[in-house]
Amino acid sequence: MGSEKYPGENEWGEFLTRNGGETNAFTEFEYTNYQFKIGYQGLQKALDMQAWLFAKPLLAKDSMTREI
Repeated sequence: MGSEKYPGENEWGEFLTRNGGETNAFTEFEYTNYQFKIGYQGLQKALDMQAWLFAKPLLAKDSMTREI
C-alpha cells in the first residue's frame, strides 16, 4: 500500500518484478511471515523499501478497502 518514502501503492511489487524478484506473505495463528526474493543487485533497495513498509506505511483508506 506504499510507505512515506516509497508512496506508490504497488511500488514494492513492481520493483521486485523489474529486478527478477518476488514476494509472498502468510498469516498463521500467532504470527505473520513476510518474505521476498531478489537478486543481489537489488537487495539494498529492497531491504530499505521493506523496512519503510513496516516503519511508516501509508495505509490509504481506499487501498485497505480493496484488501479487505
